[in-house]
Amino acid sequence: VIDCLKHIGTNSNRVRVVLPNEKYTLPPSKNGLHPLAVEPEKLTAAILANPAENLTEKILQTLCGIGKRTATFLANQDDLTAAIKNLQTRYSSPPTDELNNYIQEQMAQKPPQLERKTILQQTVKNEIAKTNKRVQALKKDLANAGNADIERIKADTLMANLTSISKGQFLFKTPSIYDNTMLEIKLNPELSPNDNAQTYYKRYNKFKRAKTELAKQITQAEQQLLYLKSISVSLDTSQNKQEIEEINEELINIGIIKKGKRKKAVTILSQPLHIHLNNAEIYIGKNNRQNDFVTFKIAKTQDLWFHTKEIPGSHVVLQGEHSPENIKLAQMLAAWFSQGRQGSNIPVDMVEKKYVKKPSGAQPGFVIFTNNRTSFINIDENKIKEILK
Repeated sequence: VIDCLKHIGTNSNRVRVVLPNEKYTLPPSKNGLHPLAVEPEKLTAAILANPAENLTEKILQTLCGIGKRTATFLANQDDLTAAIKNLQTRYSSPPTDELNNYIQEQMAQKPPQLERKTILQQTVKNEIAKTNKRVQALKKDLANAGNADIERIKADTLMANLTSISKGQFLFKTPSIYDNTMLEIKLNPELSPNDNAQTYYKRYNKFKRAKTELAKQITQAEQQLLYLKSISVSLDTSQNKQEIEEINEELINIGIIKKGKRKKAVTILSQPLHIHLNNAEIYIGKNNRQNDFVTFKIAKTQDLWFHTKEIPGSHVVLQGEHSPENIKLAQMLAAWFSQGRQGSNIPVDMVEKKYVKKPSGAQPGFVIFTNNRTSFINIDENKIKEILK
């Protein structure tokens, strides 16, 4: 795929990704009548026979390759058969060779310019892959460092058998002083028995220090991985230039993107999504700057705060009446604006805002909280889309 009018990532469609630089796959086959290959009268008869509730849905379900806008247009015409005839006349001709050749010439002369959002998505995707690889490498090193106790056992066993070892030996075989397991201990023939034992003690201490340091590095890398995934979710849900620019600035601040020499343009800060209900307000952060703003500037002490459990996603705040209906909607919105959107039984934490804290020096969007309750949520997609219209 070189580029497309509408970008569809894995959060929007698990079946078919449509993004620049991704492999193109055909759309899933759809049972239906071809709107350009079947006689208009037969199409009209099939559409009217469809049991759907309204004419637009009848058209969508009967014809293949027809979008909602076209279906709505056809449904609003006085004469459906005449409208289909007109559609077939206008769109039955294939593109000319002249047009195809022109497009190919232009594409050969100049590579396509990818949108800023797509470039940032690819940058974050690459950084996630790199960080994940680092986590796996650190865990492998930690597993190797797990041999620390074996080095200590060898050292202790050598110390208990110093009189049985002679300088110049390459190998010493003896039962372990701890469980009588037979050990084969390699020796440096140039060292004394005591110095060989001290070598194993040094190796034990080195592995022990490495275990502590590696565990610390793994924790930091895993936190960075979770943070990068939160940025990826923010990019997927970003809808305007300001939101994308704020994410770009965030990536510059953490060193993933180099700061350009051009003078920074003055931009208006993007605003979190605000949903008005009859008796409450819901605020949703769509990037990490907005998440901090929603949680620590908008939310009051007794407001309810929501976030998917151990899944990157938006901070959601419910102000006003804490009715079961409002809570359920806020939980679904937290699940919808998260990496777990496509799943079922999505775990969502709920807690009063007063229990949500930001550690000193923490990355944007990162918080800790206590006294939370976790619910498992299934998203009513129709209800969410109706609310977000």
